[in-house]
Amino acid sequence: MQIKNKIRLLLLTLFFLFGFSSIEPLKSNLNEEQEILKTNYLDEIPRDDYLLGPGDLLTISIADSLPELVGSYRVQGDGTLYLPKINKVYVQGLTVTDLDSALNEKYKEFVKRPNVNTVLSEYRPIRVYIEGEIQNSGLYTLPGSIYPNNQKAKQIIKQNADEAFAKRIESARTKKNIDLKINNDLFFNSRNVEYFPTVFEAIRLAGGITPFSDLSNIRVVRKNSPMNGGGKIQTNLNFLALINDGDDSQNIRIYDGDIISIRKSESESVEQLSKAIKSNLNPKYINVFVSGMVESPGLIQVSRSSTLNEAIVFAGGKKILSGPVTLIRINPDGSLDKRKIRYSTRNKNGSKKNPYLRERDIITVGKSKFNVASTIISEVTAPFVGVYATYNLFDDVF
Repeated sequence: MQIKNKIRLLLLTLFFLFGFSSIEPLKSNLNEEQEILKTNYLDEIPRDDYLLGPGDLLTISIADSLPELVGSYRVQGDGTLYLPKINKVYVQGLTVTDLDSALNEKYKEFVKRPNVNTVLSEYRPIRVYIEGEIQNSGLYTLPGSIYPNNQKAKQIIKQNADEAFAKRIESARTKKNIDLKINNDLFFNSRNVEYFPTVFEAIRLAGGITPFSDLSNIRVVRKNSPMNGGGKIQTNLNFLALINDGDDSQNIRIYDGDIISIRKSESESVEQLSKAIKSNLNPKYINVFVSGMVESPGLIQVSRSSTLNEAIVFAGGKKILSGPVTLIRINPDGSLDKRKIRYSTRNKNGSKKNPYLRERDIITVGKSKFNVASTIISEVTAPFVGVYATYNLFDDVF
């Protein structure tokens, strides 16, 4: 029995010794792979596809040893810059990387070892064209970069900065026992965080999608750098992944001259429209005009998911003896859609007789046949009634 116990003890000892010795190198290799992955990721150079154009403000350094040649230059309307020594250069359509390479060659005539470094200090406004199944197709202008005015975010950032600053001050006092002047401006920059317009902002600016928009296949066409072959390049985006799963990789940055095309799907998707509203891709409210035989005609604001029946209710409802309802709509392709609708409070939401509304829809509630006939009679008999009344007046006088 004792021999068996000794054998078991020996086996267990060997297992732990050889087991851990075999696992340890595996852990070491895994850590090395993770470290390589992190290093490789940090060494990745992002794609430089922003093309310079009139209005961009550039800060350009020619060489580290020549700080006097550092300056800020704005691209002029003709696409040129005026730089020291080399004077006028045409830069429109180049990326920052292209410009650095070209200027390095130019400055070799004047500088021994040029090392041009260009930084975009201020982005010009960008113009993009949106077409297809969108509320309002056309050419739109967006700021090249955006500074959101979020006071709550600024307060949180400032609070964190104040706390960090207080800790540093306390640490300094403890070590050096000196009275330091507190200046929060050293640690808190009041300037808002900068970010850039994306496809999302462009679609929202154009009024959002329609129930027939195919969000699974949005095409973006843009200009290519001359040094990369010129011409146009394109990509397809799946915005369903964005509004359903929050996949922000589909929401790419847009550049000046981009063309965004949204195709029309074969079937209507009310659920997709609802998600677009919840994700703020579509504005929550639209403006429609209701006229005719309603209690309060005029321009009214309704929810994006409102129907024709609901708009009439918001306008005070139909008057007594009102007639047929007409819906006038301008389609995304510019054509005019005019249809008469048999109004009923029992019509199903989203049906042909009670459609979902779009921005700038016009709803006209006409008069009934009895009302029309009454108006015609009044128009025809009015002159005779006037003559008869005048005759009676003179008859009374004379």
